[in-house]
Amino acid sequence: MRRTTGIYSSRRTHPVPEPVSLSSSHLEGILNQVKGFLEPYFPLFHRTDMALTAWLYLQGLLSTLPRKSAEPIAELHDIDRKVLQRFVGVSPWSDRRIRDRMLEDVSQTIGDPCGVLCVDPSAFPKKGKKSVGVKRQWCGRTGKKDNCQIGVFASYASPKGRCLLDTKLALPKEWIDDKQRRIECHIPEDQTYLKHWELADEVLKDVANVPHACILGDSEMGRCGEFRDRLAQRGEHYILDIPVSLKIRVVRKGRPTSKPIQAGKWMAHLPNRAWTRVKTREGSQGERIIEIYREEVLTERKDGTFRKETFLALRPAETPHDVRFTLANMPKNTSLEEMAQYGTRRWTIEDCLERAKSECGMGQYEVRSWVGWHHHMTMAMLAVWLLEKLRLSKQGESFPPSNVPVVRVDPCGDHFKSSSGSRKACQKNFATFQPKSYGNLLSQTQEETLLSCSRDG
Repeated sequence: MRRTTGIYSSRRTHPVPEPVSLSSSHLEGILNQVKGFLEPYFPLFHRTDMALTAWLYLQGLLSTLPRKSAEPIAELHDIDRKVLQRFVGVSPWSDRRIRDRMLEDVSQTIGDPCGVLCVDPSAFPKKGKKSVGVKRQWCGRTGKKDNCQIGVFASYASPKGRCLLDTKLALPKEWIDDKQRRIECHIPEDQTYLKHWELADEVLKDVANVPHACILGDSEMGRCGEFRDRLAQRGEHYILDIPVSLKIRVVRKGRPTSKPIQAGKWMAHLPNRAWTRVKTREGSQGERIIEIYREEVLTERKDGTFRKETFLALRPAETPHDVRFTLANMPKNTSLEEMAQYGTRRWTIEDCLERAKSECGMGQYEVRSWVGWHHHMTMAMLAVWLLEKLRLSKQGESFPPSNVPVVRVDPCGDHFKSSSGSRKACQKNFATFQPKSYGNLLSQTQEETLLSCSRDG
């Protein structure tokens, strides 16, 4: 994911939350909500002990640990790290079933006909050559060609909230053709090489049931005509970014221009009066003024046939030089205001990925296998969804609506210190690892211990 400027600037500023002082009643309420949130997922882990491990792992992802891999999380709970390593790396629970259940939860909680699905590749810098799918390639996280893994993610955003929904790991051709590597990383035998847009297409099929108006994506997705054709064949509407070099034929009075022209060159001669100003909302930045230009165009397929699409150009009123080009197939009765509302929401997936990486340890894993990568990503996405549900549950109250530290309780406080080079959890750890039946993961005593430890810390 390359950093961009303009409407989707990576330098987007968000209000900094004020420091929060939690009372024990607030904290106890959060714990009860977290347990209630997780209960529908526990049976999907098949065994009670595995569900309990999932509970501990999720707590670690939501904690204040500076690094959220298996070993620090195990030390936080004072358990053997191999318990968590096996849970993430080799346990037979189905990450697909967890994500399907999360999809149902998202649809019921924030589903809205005006929602949008966004797709975007995201990179994870990694050292060495053993981690599944790792290769020296463009890494948006570091802004250069680097050793990394790349996953293709789908997110959902509606007027009610936003979250990540699904992901698939991109395997380079070198990995597909290397039998030894496939065996060592337990890559499924039927897994073939897929380009990023093909992975995005597969991911979108898996999340298609969530109510949505259209699909959004960056220029890596939009430049591929076959991807746009597949979406249209499934009855999907889309607004996809395109590079300035993509050629279009403008249709005027039912007739296209005789020769195709690059989108950037066409826009270079467009007068200012051709732009229409509309108001749109951009989350924490509030209401913004967007200038939009729309034109019916033809784009050519490889077989020489043409597809009818809508060319859209969008730019912020305050920075008119930051123009973004898109192709869309929205219904003809879609107004410019609606186009602007949908077309300016692709930043939501970037925001979700940033939250997942910076707040929920999405990039802080130490797994090498295919199963381990998808297990960890699923748990990180579940953590992001939990944060969003907690935020939604507190709207309208005198409780901070979206302050991550509200959830990220540090159970050990200053007691979490280094000892002989290894960090050990305090005696009053977050939860004692003892098998219990589903839905009763923290006893009353353990809850009181957590509350006491948080106050003392």
